[in-house]
Amino acid sequence: MDKFLKLSDTIGLSAFTLIGIKVADSMGANVPVALLLGVITIVVGGIIRDMICNEIPLVLQQEIYITAALTGGVLYFALKNLGVTDWVADISTMSTIFTLRMLAIRYDWQFPTLEWKY
Repeated sequence: MDKFLKLSDTIGLSAFTLIGIKVADSMGANVPVALLLGVITIVVGGIIRDMICNEIPLVLQQEIYITAALTGGVLYFALKNLGVTDWVADISTMSTIFTLRMLAIRYDWQFPTLEWKY
């Protein structure tokens, strides 16, 4: 069941990042703002999901989550500036986010922790 939930979460991460970016872009937001709104979309959605499930929010852990979304978002705008058709940019963006997140899950990629020594 855990594998199914992580797969579902990764599909949602890919889709909602793209939705947030495209909505912001369609309203005339510049690239950094559109990327930020794409990330805010997944962060708030993930926090609400985890609060309902009574778990520590995934975005507050060491998971590769936001980084995958930002990477896909940067790819989206790079492809858009190159004149690639929308559907190719959309599929490429979602595939990149999905692949990075699944690789991070599979190989247990995590960010290092910071330790303060006094």
